[in-house]
Amino acid sequence: MTTSPAPGDTEVGLVVDRVSKSFGGIRALHEVSMTVPKGQRRVLLGPNGAGKSVLFSIIGGQQPPTGGRILAFGRDITRLPRRRRAALGLARTFQLNSLFPRLSVEENLFLGVQALDRGSRSLLRPASTHRRLVERTDELLREWRLDDRRGAVVEELSYGEQRQIEMVLALAGRPRLLLLDEPTSGLTKSETDEVVAFLGSLGREITVLLVEHDMDVADRLAEWITVLSLGEVVADGPPGVVRADPRVREVYLGVSAERSEGRDA
Repeated sequence: MTTSPAPGDTEVGLVVDRVSKSFGGIRALHEVSMTVPKGQRRVLLGPNGAGKSVLFSIIGGQQPPTGGRILAFGRDITRLPRRRRAALGLARTFQLNSLFPRLSVEENLFLGVQALDRGSRSLLRPASTHRRLVERTDELLREWRLDDRRGAVVEELSYGEQRQIEMVLALAGRPRLLLLDEPTSGLTKSETDEVVAFLGSLGREITVLLVEHDMDVADRLAEWITVLSLGEVVADGPPGVVRADPRVREVYLGVSAERSEGRDA
């Protein structure tokens, strides 16, 4: 199997180095390691309870690991708070939307841009600060072809459109590392196609790591797949290699090696 680049590689965007996580006597992760090159589209795959969301939360800074370390673009971020990670270029979305449903698309984006702007937090901010926020909001609307939807109330949009807006919010700070937690969960096929196309349009200056539960969607998005089961890495490689791995077919697809051999005979 092809191996990922070494952790010391200068072209590495993210390194997960022997990360473990326990909740009391329950082991959620056990010495998970993976290396994601800059600009790669990496999918984290696995059945429910595999530890995907726990690992995402550790990378994003929502909870600390029990052991191991996280490096982003050569810097150890294991103990950095979320705001420091964001300043370094890390952004993420969550499984549930965090939009303001009764506000418009434009208002949601403006608030997201404002939250990222340090100057806007001052009570005595100059008028130029407001103008800068408006200009950045307009830029996002144009760049992601949302200009005709700027006045639309979020709760009136389809779920797929809401997911796209949340991803645009994550991109507002021009991140270098983007974490997407099940971006196609709950979407229809047409909405999934839109999200896949949206992610395909992202520039290579952004390293993308996403949790996905659908193997077919993973095949369309991923250049590399890491599979977790019961908190451990069971497969790591290109989509075709991972799909053919008997361990993946057993723990993820529910097909044992023996049954697979009997069917192929």
